[in-house]
Order: sequence, then C-alpha cells, then structure tokens
Amino acid sequence: SAAMAMNGSYFEGYTTTFDLALVNGTSYEVTDLEDRQMTNVSINRDSTGPDLSDMPVNQSVLFVTGRYFVPDSGQDVIYIANYTHSNLPAMIAGGFGQGNYFVSSPHFEYEENGDRDGTDYMDEYDDPDSEWPMLLTISRWLVDSSPTVANISSWPYTPPAPLPMDLILISAGVGAVLILVAVVVVKRR
Repeated sequence: SAAMAMNGSYFEGYTTTFDLALVNGTSYEVTDLEDRQMTNVSINRDSTGPDLSDMPVNQSVLFVTGRYFVPDSGQDVIYIANYTHSNLPAMIAGGFGQGNYFVSSPHFEYEENGDRDGTDYMDEYDDPDSEWPMLLTISRWLVDSSPTVANISSWPYTPPAPLPMDLILISAGVGAVLILVAVVVVKRR
C-alpha cells in the first residue's frame, strides 16, 4: 500500500504508524469515491522533479480504496498529481537519503480495457488514455537524478598468482618429447 511510505495513516477509522517513513506525514482514505472506479487526476506539468511538461493536463486513472497524502510541515515533497474532484495529492515524490522516491495511490500497473499489460484484469473499466508514458518519465527521473553508487565489496580471499605461461609451454613441450620417445622405444621392441 502507498500508505506505508508515510509515517502515519488514517484509514477506516484507524490510525496506524509505519516504520518505513519515506515521508513524514499522513495518508488519509479518500471517502468521496467508490472503492473501485476510474477517476481523474490533474498532472503538475510544472513539477520541480520529473519533467512532466509534455504530459496531458488530466489523466484517467484506476482508483482502488485509495488515499491522499498530507506531508508534515517542513517536509519537502514534489506534488506530481492531485485528484481533480478534490484537489488533494494523489501522487507525490521527493528525495530520501541518497536517492528519490515516488508514491502513487492510483494504480498504473493495469491498462484498463487494453491488452498491452498482458492481463484482462480490470478490463471492464473504460480508460481513454495510458498512464505508462508518465510512469516511464517518472521512472527515468528516479534513476537519472539519483547519485550513482558503486557496490564495492572486499574479498577476504587472496587469489594465487597466475601460473607462468612460459613454464607451462616448456613443460608441455618436454612432456610431448618424452611421450614420443616412449612410443618409439615401445615400437622398436
């Protein structure tokens, strides 16, 4: 659930805290939409994170018992998209540690009423557009704007020195001569 990215959650009358806490703030259930439906979000085309300037102003997205996000005062976030019916944050992003995060309550993984996702799950919904180009832009931003970190491991085992090739070739040559001499001796007997 996208709620786990926040350190607090309020859903169906219960308050929960999560240790992951990528974002200091609370996620709240969206109570003015059906549990499962298509809804619209307005895209922040002036985003200071991923370049969304070429994205449509609004997109139709799959909503399943979703949430909106309210960061704590002083918590830096980039608002990616808001629900059009309430103007509350549906997608946020920002920096965490040495990288970035993206949190979305609406579901992008399905291409409703399309075959591109390889499943007919959720195909009963009519989706006039694809969110995948926006998700690709955001994914590229997540990778490209994060620092490159090399995973350098130390190895406690010291490999042996390589075998000297000239010694191997001389030994093979001497061995071949000895075998040839042995064959000649056996044939003469």
